[in-house]
Amino acid sequence: IARLKLMNYNTAYIATPIYHGYGVAVLLLLIALGKKVIIQKGFDVKKACNLVRKHKVEVITVVPLMLYKMLKHNPEDLKSLACIASGGAELNPKLVHETFSKLGDVLYNLYGTSESGLNIIATPQDLRYSANTLGRKIKGVQLKILDEMKNEVKVGEVGQFCIKNRWSMKNKRSSWIETGDLSYRDKKGYYFLCGRADDMIVSAGENVYPADVEQVLRKHPQIEDVAVVGISDEGFGQRLKAFVLPAEGSDLTEVELIEWLRPRVARFQMPKEITFVSQMPYTPLGKLDKKKLRNQGV
Repeated sequence: IARLKLMNYNTAYIATPIYHGYGVAVLLLLIALGKKVIIQKGFDVKKACNLVRKHKVEVITVVPLMLYKMLKHNPEDLKSLACIASGGAELNPKLVHETFSKLGDVLYNLYGTSESGLNIIATPQDLRYSANTLGRKIKGVQLKILDEMKNEVKVGEVGQFCIKNRWSMKNKRSSWIETGDLSYRDKKGYYFLCGRADDMIVSAGENVYPADVEQVLRKHPQIEDVAVVGISDEGFGQRLKAFVLPAEGSDLTEVELIEWLRPRVARFQMPKEITFVSQMPYTPLGKLDKKKLRNQGV
């Protein structure tokens, strides 16, 4: 409530599905606060933009894909927004910068899980510090980052998020929830996501995190979005494969992209294959569907 400054606003629009934990939690919170809440069946970008403009919505909950579509459709409809609460999927830094450019400092990044609830929030100021950050943990959250031996890692080292708070599904005081998410914390106390634990691959003895390569590739001016997954390799055990969605009008080639990427990542992080796609698959909740990419072998 405090970090999103919800007491300052009167009208909210929950664009995220009510049947999902994120949507229903925000709905119950806003009802308790006595706020006006706008909801609709399903998500249609044109209807969503019209609702924001018609009701002068100040707060909106979205997954990043929704925000991306709304900004592409008509950012002028979104000028009343003072708090865009994005959650449920990873924020693309390009989307962060586009939101700031078109709407100002109104974007918040929320991190939580179904089991542990909301735990970390990045304010607009935090996202100015780093568009990749999850932000800082909220009051009442105990958070550890543990290695495979269940030991806490040092600052800057990658490990798994383990969380304990008063509002989690496990109500024993001694219960820590293993989220399955890999992350690290920097010296200033900001948290950064490195993907799912089951996304990590071991290539020639090196731990490789697809999310690290994704973050680099997203900085390319001719790339709209990217997904990196692990594939089998006879020589290395596993290698990376990148699925790249080029920006509209791009003439980027695989050879050009490999040459651009080579000096920016370690040798063991270089993808074995790069496949250009016309669209990315998403789950009904707006998360990038890497499982579908792996299974379909796009």
